[in-house]
Amino acid sequence: LFLFVSHSWGGRFKDFVDTLVRHAATMRLASFDAAYWICTFSNNQWEVAEEMGIDIKDSSFYFALQHKTCRGTVMVINDNALPLERIWCLFEAATTCERDQVDETFHGLLLCNTAGVLNHGTGDMDIAIQIARRLMHVDLRNAQASVAADKQVVLSMVDKMEGGLGSINGYVRSGIRSALMQMHVAFEQDFNKVVLALSRSAKELVSLLSEHSLEMEPRKGDLDESTALSERSYSHEDKLMRVYV
Repeated sequence: LFLFVSHSWGGRFKDFVDTLVRHAATMRLASFDAAYWICTFSNNQWEVAEEMGIDIKDSSFYFALQHKTCRGTVMVINDNALPLERIWCLFEAATTCERDQVDETFHGLLLCNTAGVLNHGTGDMDIAIQIARRLMHVDLRNAQASVAADKQVVLSMVDKMEGGLGSINGYVRSGIRSALMQMHVAFEQDFNKVVLALSRSAKELVSLLSEHSLEMEPRKGDLDESTALSERSYSHEDKLMRVYV
């Protein structure tokens, strides 16, 4: 089993590694349970044209995403949500969403960063907001590519998919929106748990203070003795005042 990793080349390598480590911890993946398919290491970067093949469906990207042992896509997303501006990342998201529609064993698109998996509520809320803002403008036709020819290849391929560019753009937005909604639900659940815990703590504190207050209240015998002492003290002071007068 393996997970496909979608990422932009604009991020720091340390953040990239930390993100995958965090993902593995969040999903409770042991080192022998799953592997990560990363194009940087899986493709020969000196022979990219050969790696791509004649048709994009012959590319290692597409082959890996469609392989039966691939269980989902981990999108490494940084503070600026750069993958949502890159043509290859959006193509990978589109292919992921396309497969997710027909494969129940596929885990779909997981948005991840160094804080965790956004879909599981362990990611950074600020980044989630950035993603939501970028999502409004996500369009493969406006995406960037290091090589202009790559963009045309991807757009041509996507246009041949069912529904064409419009449909695939919808797939991408829907998949990312779904991930954000999962984060929203997970965040609300965690937030409600915290509020409930604080509410219980407040009630326990009030109860504790009430019990302490009762313990501090003087007993009737102590109260009578205290009153008698006060009266005697007053009588003594009263006599002294009369002497001076």
